[in-house]
Amino acid sequence: MGNKDDWLPFGMDEQETARFTALREDIPEWLESSLWPWINSEFTEKNLMSTFNVGLARSCERALHVVIPAYDLSVDLGVAAVSRVFDGNTLMTWRLVDYLLSRMTPWPMSDSPRNLESMLKECGIAWKVGDRSGRLGLVRRIPEGVAQAAEAASKLGNAGRRLALAWEAVYGLDSNPSHGYRLAVMAVEDAVMPVVSPNDQTGHLGKAIGSIASGSWTLPHLREDTRAPSHDVLVSMMRLLWAGQHDRHGGPSAVGVSEVTQEEAESAIALAVTLVDWFATGKVQK
Repeated sequence: MGNKDDWLPFGMDEQETARFTALREDIPEWLESSLWPWINSEFTEKNLMSTFNVGLARSCERALHVVIPAYDLSVDLGVAAVSRVFDGNTLMTWRLVDYLLSRMTPWPMSDSPRNLESMLKECGIAWKVGDRSGRLGLVRRIPEGVAQAAEAASKLGNAGRRLALAWEAVYGLDSNPSHGYRLAVMAVEDAVMPVVSPNDQTGHLGKAIGSIASGSWTLPHLREDTRAPSHDVLVSMMRLLWAGQHDRHGGPSAVGVSEVTQEEAESAIALAVTLVDWFATGKVQK
């Protein structure tokens, strides 16, 4: 028996399936009639269904730097005013949803964020309800195993906390790949330096790579392929992460250098998750 989440309309060919299952960052028509009632419900006073939550509207104005036109306590007029400001602007609408989520109790997740996540998943949206630095928020929908590995690594001390910030910068709604890549490198440095050079207060990943490459650092594998010993794999992964940050330096040499792309930052995060785990949990040994 297949999972009901894998359901597809009957009779689709390969191309139709690819189009149907492609994740979307916009707000398609088949989501609007569900998403806006969810948004509007958050502006309704929970104990008095005929009252518009003016305080929340003012909070949204301050947080999102928008102006919601004058309204009274009528629910209909209030939600119409909110709709006029955000509807039609995809990014601003997602930011509004993200802000509303951030005000909710994260764990255990209540019905409202669960209902939203169900809508987003059914409509094939690229964003999902997830953790953003300890708060609920919109994060990019990625394979579950990758997210679980990152969540586990994010709990590993200073390196883990920095990695969580990198994850948010790369996979959050307002992604910043260059900043996320930089934080990923710093997270690995947080994990590596106490192991490789605990007394070096000015150490960075480049210096650590030199120390490990010239040393006998390995991973705890009892059997290795002679063509790819764990020492070489470890050094290669660290070099790939370090060299891949091509926008690290400024000055004349940086003229014409493009910023880190989203794909590069996502790859860096995957490398950093593994490296932080290896070093922070004692798997890298001399």
